[in-house]
Amino acid sequence: MLLSVSPDLHTGLPEMLLVTVTHWCSKLADHPYIFMRWKEQAFVDAKEDCGLTITGFYYICLSRLDGSIQGLYCDPKSTPYQLLELQPANSHQGHTVGRYQFC
Repeated sequence: MLLSVSPDLHTGLPEMLLVTVTHWCSKLADHPYIFMRWKEQAFVDAKEDCGLTITGFYYICLSRLDGSIQGLYCDPKSTPYQLLELQPANSHQGHTVGRYQFC
């Protein structure tokens, strides 16, 4: 899948930024990894006084080759940083991954 910049995005953006975005978006289809930043929205089954925070972000790397996900939770108010590793639960069944499990 080749990503492109929508025409609406061009309005008001400096020309140098448009050239940069267009250049990098055209390269995404051939790149073996996708890098993302994930943000938690809420805790599941956690009490308010549990001491956990969701002020940080997960910096994630998705391998397009095997569907694995590795990430690091970064929060300046929390140490040590937490490592996240996920593998497709239905590996060796194609590139569509609908379910993950912790490593």
